[in-house]
Amino acid sequence: MDPDAAGRHSPGRLAPVADRRAWQPAGLVVQLLAVVIAAIPVVTELWHLKNRDGIAHLTTAVLPLAWHETSHTTSALVLLGAGAVLFVAGSVVLARPHVRNRWLLVVAVPVAAVAGPLILGSLVAIVAILLYLFIDSLDPFPDKDRKRRRRRQPPDLSASQQN
Repeated sequence: MDPDAAGRHSPGRLAPVADRRAWQPAGLVVQLLAVVIAAIPVVTELWHLKNRDGIAHLTTAVLPLAWHETSHTTSALVLLGAGAVLFVAGSVVLARPHVRNRWLLVVAVPVAAVAGPLILGSLVAIVAILLYLFIDSLDPFPDKDRKRRRRRQPPDLSASQQN
């Protein structure tokens, strides 16, 4: 709704922002900071695993191990929670120039900021599982150790020539 004659806005509505361009970089910086904060515990656990076990390179088993060990410490969970809250705040900052309804900005944007990565992560997991299940049929270069079809033996011509 447009402001009334006195320049006031109706309750529940936010005034338009003066400069939309300033909100976008600020929101992106806040979200980037949130991702960095959430990654700190996992990266430090990877560093400790590498130094403790002498792992020279990352393998597919190391990252889940680091994630599992990270999820059992209180400080790591606090950092992950702070990263999630900061990511939601960055999403609100990004959405502010485009949203004028206060409830939409306070409720719908944070829900979308949390649900979006969860839904995308679930879709990635489903695609990864499907690829894992059907990888044999997609493999253009089968391994040499797999069972091969038996080749037909050529007919024995010596038996037919004896008659």
